[in-house]
Amino acid sequence: MKKLIAVLMLLAAPALASAQTQSAANSAELRKLDFLIGAWEGEGWMDFGPGQRRASKVRESVQGKAGGSVLTLEGVGKAKVPGKDEESVVHNAFGVVWYDDRVKRFRMMAWRAGQSLDADITVGDKNLVWGFRTFSWF
Repeated sequence: MKKLIAVLMLLAAPALASAQTQSAANSAELRKLDFLIGAWEGEGWMDFGPGQRRASKVRESVQGKAGGSVLTLEGVGKAKVPGKDEESVVHNAFGVVWYDDRVKRFRMMAWRAGQSLDADITVGDKNLVWGFRTFSWF
């Protein structure tokens, strides 16, 4: 039994080393987004088509998770809606960002208003832009 365990450990060692190397590379890429970590307030916007950009007050919380291998982003935006005196929630989203070493790019899954989507993401020097396309069948 002891020999079997030792053989299994020897067989698993290269796979574990490879996974650790890949994890370290992913974490190094993700550190490019460390400037986002924290709680933020400011103005955000959503595009609803040409000339239909709507601004809102946004609060964002960004945290590193799983040993620095992913970032979570949670944002709530509020704005005055026509016909109402108080602000209403116009944006409520949660996302997870990671670096995919297989395809050498950042990836993001996001959830908003009951929808999940594989978001388009662009990472630049001290910026991150994400969005998605919606389609109308009518």
